[in-house]
Amino acid sequence: MCSLQVAKLSTVLYAVIMAVVVVGIAFDVVSDFGTDISPNKDVNATTTLNPASEQK
Repeated sequence: MCSLQVAKLSTVLYAVIMAVVVVGIAFDVVSDFGTDISPNKDVNATTTLNPASEQK
């Protein structure tokens, strides 16, 4: 093979690998947004161990 053909082949392989990486990252981002949604509908709900109004 001539060096130009090797360069073209390596460029195509690199582009395919990078496309797979981008698709994988996009899949991870979408799946993270899907699983981290809180089932609690009250977005202002907090858990406080010692509320300020009950401290002495």
